[in-house]
Amino acid sequence: CAPGVAAYADDHASLLVAIEHLTALEGDFWVKLRGAGLTYSYQIAASTDTQRISFVLFKCTDLLGAYAAAKKIVVEYAKGESAVTPVALDGAKATVAYSIISGASTRLGAAAAAWSTIYEGKKVDYATWLLDQVSKVTVSDVLHSLKKYIVPLFDPSANLAATCPTNKVELAKQGFEEMLGIEVRVMTEEQICCHPEQLAKDGHVATTATDDATDDATTDAGASSANADTDADADKQPAKATKTSKKLPTVTSTSGADTAPFAFARQFKCECPKCAVPAVPAL
Repeated sequence: CAPGVAAYADDHASLLVAIEHLTALEGDFWVKLRGAGLTYSYQIAASTDTQRISFVLFKCTDLLGAYAAAKKIVVEYAKGESAVTPVALDGAKATVAYSIISGASTRLGAAAAAWSTIYEGKKVDYATWLLDQVSKVTVSDVLHSLKKYIVPLFDPSANLAATCPTNKVELAKQGFEEMLGIEVRVMTEEQICCHPEQLAKDGHVATTATDDATDDATTDAGASSANADTDADADKQPAKATKTSKKLPTVTSTSGADTAPFAFARQFKCECPKCAVPAVPAL
Protein backbone atom coordinates (compact mmCIF):
# COMPACT_ATOMS: atom_id res chain seq x y z
CA CYS A 1 0.00 0.00 0.00
CA ALA A 2 1.24 3.48 -0.83
CA PRO A 3 0.84 6.41 1.54
CA GLY A 4 -2.74 7.61 1.32
CA VAL A 5 -4.89 10.30 2.90
CA ALA A 6 -6.80 10.92 6.11
CA ALA A 7 -10.58 11.29 6.20
CA TYR A 8 -10.53 15.09 6.20
CA ALA A 9 -7.50 15.55 3.94
CA ASP A 10 -7.77 18.13 1.16
CA ASP A 11 -6.91 15.47 -1.44
CA HIS A 12 -9.39 12.83 -0.25
CA ALA A 13 -12.22 13.73 -2.62
CA SER A 14 -9.96 14.17 -5.65
CA LEU A 15 -8.25 10.83 -4.93
CA LEU A 16 -11.61 9.06 -4.85
CA VAL A 17 -12.56 10.64 -8.17
CA ALA A 18 -9.19 9.73 -9.72
CA ILE A 19 -9.58 6.11 -8.62
CA GLU A 20 -13.13 5.96 -9.96
CA HIS A 21 -12.05 7.42 -13.29
CA LEU A 22 -9.39 4.72 -13.75
CA THR A 23 -11.42 1.75 -12.51
CA ALA A 24 -14.90 2.65 -13.75
CA LEU A 25 -17.04 0.33 -15.87
CA GLU A 26 -15.83 0.77 -19.47
CA GLY A 27 -12.99 2.90 -18.08
CA ASP A 28 -9.30 2.59 -18.89
CA PHE A 29 -8.62 -0.41 -16.64
CA TRP A 30 -11.81 -2.15 -17.72
CA VAL A 31 -11.04 -1.84 -21.43
CA LYS A 32 -7.25 -2.30 -21.40
CA LEU A 33 -6.92 -4.86 -18.60
CA ARG A 34 -10.11 -6.91 -18.29
CA GLY A 35 -11.27 -6.28 -21.85
CA ALA A 36 -7.89 -7.34 -23.22
CA GLY A 37 -8.06 -10.59 -21.23
CA LEU A 38 -5.04 -9.76 -19.04
CA THR A 39 -6.78 -10.08 -15.68
CA TYR A 40 -10.16 -11.06 -14.31
CA SER A 41 -10.39 -8.24 -11.77
CA TYR A 42 -8.54 -5.19 -10.46
CA GLN A 43 -8.87 -2.72 -7.60
CA ILE A 44 -7.42 0.51 -6.29
CA ALA A 45 -8.54 1.18 -2.74
CA ALA A 46 -7.83 4.13 -0.44
CA SER A 47 -8.30 3.59 3.30
CA THR A 48 -8.67 6.65 5.51
CA ASP A 49 -8.32 4.39 8.55
CA THR A 50 -4.80 3.16 7.69
CA GLN A 51 -4.14 6.16 5.44
CA ARG A 52 -2.84 3.91 2.70
CA ILE A 53 -3.72 3.20 -0.90
CA SER A 54 -3.37 -0.21 -2.52
CA PHE A 55 -3.50 -1.67 -6.03
CA VAL A 56 -4.52 -5.28 -6.64
CA LEU A 57 -4.72 -7.45 -9.74
CA PHE A 58 -6.70 -10.66 -9.19
CA LYS A 59 -6.53 -13.90 -11.22
CA CYS A 60 -4.31 -12.62 -14.02
CA THR A 61 -4.02 -14.65 -17.19
CA ASP A 62 -0.96 -12.54 -18.03
CA LEU A 63 0.61 -11.29 -14.79
CA LEU A 64 3.38 -9.20 -16.33
CA GLY A 65 1.18 -7.90 -19.12
CA ALA A 66 -1.53 -6.76 -16.71
CA TYR A 67 0.93 -4.97 -14.43
CA ALA A 68 2.67 -3.28 -17.39
CA ALA A 69 -0.65 -2.22 -18.93
CA ALA A 70 -1.89 -0.71 -15.66
CA LYS A 71 1.38 1.15 -15.20
CA LYS A 72 1.24 2.45 -18.77
CA ILE A 73 -2.29 3.80 -18.26
CA VAL A 74 -1.31 5.70 -15.13
CA VAL A 75 1.94 7.03 -16.62
CA GLU A 76 0.16 8.28 -19.73
CA TYR A 77 -2.10 10.41 -17.56
CA ALA A 78 0.87 11.62 -15.51
CA LYS A 79 2.74 12.62 -18.68
CA GLY A 80 -0.28 14.35 -20.19
CA GLU A 81 -0.53 11.85 -23.06
CA SER A 82 -4.04 10.95 -21.91
CA ALA A 83 -6.55 13.52 -20.72
CA VAL A 84 -9.45 13.50 -18.27
CA THR A 85 -12.37 14.93 -20.22
CA PRO A 86 -15.10 17.02 -18.56
CA VAL A 87 -17.66 14.32 -19.36
CA ALA A 88 -15.51 11.59 -17.78
CA LEU A 89 -14.90 13.81 -14.77
CA ASP A 90 -18.61 14.40 -14.22
CA GLY A 91 -19.29 10.68 -14.55
CA ALA A 92 -16.63 9.78 -11.98
CA LYS A 93 -17.89 12.44 -9.56
CA ALA A 94 -21.47 11.19 -9.92
CA THR A 95 -20.41 7.61 -9.20
CA VAL A 96 -18.43 8.61 -6.12
CA ALA A 97 -21.36 10.70 -4.88
CA TYR A 98 -23.74 7.78 -5.37
CA SER A 99 -21.45 5.43 -3.43
CA ILE A 100 -21.41 7.89 -0.52
CA ILE A 101 -25.19 8.33 -0.52
CA SER A 102 -25.98 4.64 -0.99
CA GLY A 103 -24.05 3.82 2.17
CA ALA A 104 -26.79 5.50 4.19
CA SER A 105 -29.77 4.87 1.91
CA THR A 106 -31.60 2.68 4.43
CA ARG A 107 -32.36 3.07 8.13
CA LEU A 108 -29.95 0.30 8.99
CA GLY A 109 -27.25 1.77 6.75
CA ALA A 110 -27.71 5.25 8.20
CA ALA A 111 -27.56 3.90 11.75
CA ALA A 112 -24.43 1.88 10.98
CA ALA A 113 -22.77 4.88 9.35
CA ALA A 114 -23.56 7.10 12.33
CA TRP A 115 -22.29 4.44 14.74
CA SER A 116 -19.02 3.91 12.85
CA THR A 117 -18.15 7.61 12.90
CA ILE A 118 -17.54 7.31 16.64
CA TYR A 119 -14.64 4.93 16.01
CA GLU A 120 -13.33 6.54 12.83
CA GLY A 121 -13.02 10.02 14.28
CA LYS A 122 -15.49 11.55 11.84
CA LYS A 123 -18.17 14.11 12.52
CA VAL A 124 -21.84 13.27 12.09
CA ASP A 125 -22.02 15.40 8.93
CA TYR A 126 -18.98 13.73 7.33
CA ALA A 127 -20.92 12.39 4.32
CA THR A 128 -22.37 15.85 3.64
CA TRP A 129 -18.91 17.39 3.85
CA LEU A 130 -17.39 14.79 1.54
CA LEU A 131 -20.17 15.21 -1.02
CA ASP A 132 -19.50 18.94 -1.08
CA GLN A 133 -15.77 18.28 -1.60
CA VAL A 134 -16.44 15.84 -4.44
CA SER A 135 -18.62 18.38 -6.23
CA LYS A 136 -15.70 20.84 -6.25
CA VAL A 137 -13.12 18.45 -7.75
CA THR A 138 -11.57 19.66 -11.02
CA VAL A 139 -9.48 17.96 -13.70
CA SER A 140 -6.39 19.56 -12.18
CA ASP A 141 -7.26 18.06 -8.79
CA VAL A 142 -7.63 14.59 -10.30
CA LEU A 143 -4.23 14.74 -12.01
CA HIS A 144 -2.69 16.07 -8.80
CA SER A 145 -3.93 13.06 -6.81
CA LEU A 146 -2.96 10.64 -9.57
CA LYS A 147 0.64 11.87 -9.62
CA LYS A 148 0.94 12.16 -5.85
CA TYR A 149 -0.73 8.93 -4.71
CA ILE A 150 -1.28 6.50 -7.62
CA VAL A 151 1.95 6.79 -9.61
CA PRO A 152 4.07 5.70 -6.58
CA LEU A 153 2.28 2.33 -6.65
CA PHE A 154 4.32 1.47 -9.76
CA ASP A 155 7.66 2.77 -8.50
CA PRO A 156 10.50 0.24 -8.08
CA SER A 157 10.65 1.33 -4.45
CA ALA A 158 7.12 0.05 -3.95
CA ASN A 159 6.45 -3.22 -2.16
CA LEU A 160 5.16 -5.74 -4.66
CA ALA A 161 4.15 -9.35 -4.13
CA ALA A 162 2.87 -11.86 -6.66
CA THR A 163 1.79 -15.49 -6.52
CA CYS A 164 1.84 -17.78 -9.53
CA PRO A 165 2.13 -21.48 -10.40
CA THR A 166 5.53 -23.07 -9.83
CA ASN A 167 6.02 -23.57 -13.56
CA LYS A 168 5.75 -19.80 -14.12
CA VAL A 169 7.72 -18.44 -11.16
CA GLU A 170 11.01 -18.00 -13.06
CA LEU A 171 9.25 -16.20 -15.90
CA ALA A 172 7.57 -13.86 -13.42
CA LYS A 173 10.84 -13.27 -11.59
CA GLN A 174 12.75 -12.40 -14.74
CA GLY A 175 9.92 -10.26 -16.03
CA PHE A 176 9.68 -8.10 -12.92
CA GLU A 177 13.47 -7.76 -12.73
CA GLU A 178 13.59 -6.51 -16.31
CA MET A 179 10.56 -4.26 -15.86
CA LEU A 180 11.56 -2.70 -12.53
CA GLY A 181 15.34 -3.02 -12.72
CA ILE A 182 15.64 -4.47 -9.23
CA GLU A 183 16.43 -7.81 -7.68
CA VAL A 184 13.44 -10.08 -7.11
CA ARG A 185 13.36 -12.64 -4.33
CA VAL A 186 11.50 -15.93 -4.72
CA MET A 187 9.82 -17.48 -1.69
CA THR A 188 7.76 -20.61 -1.27
CA GLU A 189 4.38 -20.56 0.44
CA GLU A 190 5.88 -22.46 3.37
CA GLN A 191 8.56 -19.82 3.88
CA ILE A 192 6.00 -17.04 4.03
CA CYS A 193 3.81 -18.93 6.49
CA CYS A 194 6.72 -19.91 8.75
CA HIS A 195 8.72 -16.70 8.51
CA PRO A 196 6.35 -13.84 7.60
CA GLU A 197 8.67 -11.18 8.97
CA GLN A 198 11.43 -12.24 6.58
CA LEU A 199 9.61 -10.80 3.55
CA ALA A 200 9.57 -7.37 5.16
CA LYS A 201 13.15 -7.66 6.38
CA ASP A 202 14.94 -9.04 3.34
CA GLY A 203 12.65 -9.06 0.34
CA HIS A 204 11.67 -5.87 -1.45
CA VAL A 205 9.79 -7.72 -4.18
CA ALA A 206 8.77 -11.34 -3.69
CA THR A 207 7.46 -13.79 -6.26
CA THR A 208 5.83 -16.72 -4.48
CA ALA A 209 5.55 -20.17 -5.99
CA THR A 210 2.42 -22.16 -5.21
CA ASP A 211 1.72 -25.86 -5.59
CA ASP A 212 -1.49 -25.23 -7.53
CA ALA A 213 -0.63 -25.39 -11.24
CA THR A 214 -3.40 -23.08 -12.32
CA ASP A 215 -3.14 -20.39 -14.97
CA ASP A 216 -4.33 -17.71 -12.58
CA ALA A 217 -2.02 -15.22 -10.90
CA THR A 218 -2.39 -12.30 -8.59
CA THR A 219 -0.31 -9.22 -7.87
CA ASP A 220 -0.63 -6.61 -5.15
CA ALA A 221 1.54 -3.50 -5.51
CA GLY A 222 2.15 -0.72 -2.99
CA ALA A 223 4.63 1.84 -1.82
CA SER A 224 6.07 2.42 1.65
CA SER A 225 5.12 0.07 4.51
CA ALA A 226 2.44 -2.37 3.43
CA ASN A 227 0.54 -5.60 3.80
CA ALA A 228 0.86 -7.72 0.64
CA ASP A 229 -2.09 -10.02 0.06
CA THR A 230 -1.82 -12.46 -2.85
CA ASP A 231 -3.95 -15.27 -4.25
CA ALA A 232 -3.44 -17.80 -7.04
CA ASP A 233 -6.82 -19.48 -6.76
CA ALA A 234 -10.25 -17.95 -6.15
CA ASP A 235 -11.14 -20.78 -3.77
CA LYS A 236 -7.90 -20.62 -1.80
CA GLN A 237 -7.17 -18.36 1.15
CA PRO A 238 -4.43 -15.90 0.12
CA ALA A 239 -1.01 -16.06 1.69
CA LYS A 240 -0.11 -12.88 3.52
CA ALA A 241 3.04 -10.97 4.22
CA THR A 242 2.88 -9.13 7.50
CA LYS A 243 3.21 -5.38 7.96
CA THR A 244 6.65 -4.11 7.09
CA SER A 245 8.78 -1.61 8.93
CA LYS A 246 7.96 2.06 8.56
CA LYS A 247 11.42 2.61 7.06
CA LEU A 248 11.57 3.08 3.30
CA PRO A 249 12.53 -0.17 1.53
CA THR A 250 16.06 -0.72 0.28
CA VAL A 251 16.18 -1.28 -3.47
CA THR A 252 18.87 -3.46 -5.05
CA SER A 253 19.25 -2.29 -8.63
CA THR A 254 20.18 -4.73 -11.38
CA SER A 255 20.45 -2.11 -14.10
CA GLY A 256 22.52 0.67 -12.51
CA ALA A 257 19.46 2.96 -12.40
CA ASP A 258 18.76 5.51 -9.68
CA THR A 259 17.84 3.57 -6.53
CA ALA A 260 16.74 6.56 -4.44
CA PRO A 261 13.32 5.89 -2.85
CA PHE A 262 10.54 6.64 -5.36
CA ALA A 263 12.90 8.09 -7.97
CA PHE A 264 10.53 6.94 -10.71
CA ALA A 265 7.49 8.64 -9.16
CA ARG A 266 9.39 11.89 -8.70
CA GLN A 267 9.74 12.23 -12.47
CA PHE A 268 6.09 13.21 -12.67
CA LYS A 269 6.20 16.36 -10.62
CA CYS A 270 2.84 17.99 -10.15
CA GLU A 271 2.78 21.63 -11.14
CA CYS A 272 -0.75 22.45 -10.02
CA PRO A 273 -1.40 25.42 -7.70
CA LYS A 274 -1.50 23.05 -4.70
CA CYS A 275 2.08 21.97 -5.30
CA ALA A 276 3.49 25.33 -6.39
CA VAL A 277 6.40 26.46 -4.26
CA PRO A 278 5.86 30.04 -3.10
CA ALA A 279 8.43 32.48 -4.38
CA VAL A 280 11.04 33.67 -1.90
CA PRO A 281 10.53 37.41 -1.30
CA ALA A 282 13.44 39.62 -2.26
CA LEU A 283 15.33 41.13 0.61
